[in-house]
Amino acid sequence: MGVAKYIAQRIKSLQSGTATTLKLHWSARAGSPLERYLPEQFDARRTHGEWFDFQDLPDPAQESNEAAHVFLHRYAESGIAVCTRTTCPFVTHVSSR
Repeated sequence: MGVAKYIAQRIKSLQSGTATTLKLHWSARAGSPLERYLPEQFDARRTHGEWFDFQDLPDPAQESNEAAHVFLHRYAESGIAVCTRTTCPFVTHVSSR
């Protein structure tokens, strides 16, 4: 999981250091607050750094999406902007699965 302004470039950068083929499972235009929230929600699945093990789930993207919706709903209710920049970066969920 991570933040990227340009998803294709981010995947290419990650791919250069990974032996297996990476796949984008999910992304949302939400920025840093969501990027900080999601790893906390999936901490039990953390393998190292910003890498998580979702292999036992049939649809890892659904897990990210559901957690993001909970977070974004809370933010909307609080009236706080998730991203205040004109162009908000994407939060991504990429894996080798």
